[in-house]
Amino acid sequence: MTIGVAFLLQWTTEHCVQATANELVEVKLIHFFRCGVIVRFNFRIHASKADGTKNYRFHKVRYTAALRFGVVLNADNGYLQLAFDGKHAADVIAHEGNEAYDGVLLMEGGRFDDVIAIVKPRHPNPILITFWPRSQHPDAHQSYTDPLVDTAMDGTPFDIEIVASRMHEVFKENAGASPATLMKLLYEEETENLRQGAQRLGVLLQESFERERNIALDRDKQKAARADAEKERDEAQEKLKSLQKQVFIDPPLSTKPDLSKPAVLLRAEEGVAGKQNQRAVVLYLSDGTVRSCNWARNFEARLQYAKKLEGTVVQTDVWGGWNGLRWFNNIYPTTISPESFLSSGDELPF
Repeated sequence: MTIGVAFLLQWTTEHCVQATANELVEVKLIHFFRCGVIVRFNFRIHASKADGTKNYRFHKVRYTAALRFGVVLNADNGYLQLAFDGKHAADVIAHEGNEAYDGVLLMEGGRFDDVIAIVKPRHPNPILITFWPRSQHPDAHQSYTDPLVDTAMDGTPFDIEIVASRMHEVFKENAGASPATLMKLLYEEETENLRQGAQRLGVLLQESFERERNIALDRDKQKAARADAEKERDEAQEKLKSLQKQVFIDPPLSTKPDLSKPAVLLRAEEGVAGKQNQRAVVLYLSDGTVRSCNWARNFEARLQYAKKLEGTVVQTDVWGGWNGLRWFNNIYPTTISPESFLSSGDELPF
């Protein structure tokens, strides 16, 4: 296996505005790294589409910011302006055709860290689908804003200041709260002026309830997929621990092993080493060294263990005067990130 260390593909595009069936977006894609995706998006979402009709996504983004972050985006200029810097979120399952990113959201002069953004990739203008704060709850994205958006599209917009204050406070306590239910409760508490829109709102709420029921199955599938992924990860970690224990070579008593500096294990393979060309597990590391272990005992397990550590930062040890840049006895995984250990401009030795 060959480690896929990050390399840079830099795209520089002019700001552009493009009309689609759903939105107008202005996006500038600054950087794109193939490994550990780091992207900057600048989204400009207009209130009206090219044909002059209301833009659904404009209201979707505005109500999302209010509900999930308590921010009322300024729409006086007829558009919304947001920026997002982040990388691919491998642990978030997006709908087919979309990509999940984890990073920093910038809006209305505020910086919001640890935000998940769902983006539909489209060159040159990706589309912002939705976003939510990772810190609040894994099910934050299940709090659909469709019933709020429906009121704006219908010409009777629900007060966004109430969404950014009272509804946002409820959302922070219960990220999976239904906006349709909250709207119903708030309408029941509001003054007679709000009650005048209740009849039309009732129809919109009923439609929203139907949508929420229709997405229940999809929500369950996503939770099941997340549980399966967590189970697979845990099983892989247990397997790695078991292999590490099986192949560990104990140093002689009163011997202190020499531990190497950390390096990325680029590749592990079977080779030969020693005076008699014995079978050996051979490691190729990012510092340019090639280290071998020709211990016959547990050879297959040691090779399997080494290959499972490909692409991670490891340390090795030797003792008894052996050269640690050419030989190893044990391999130790570390918690150091390969992306932070190597810069995007590093040239690989192998």
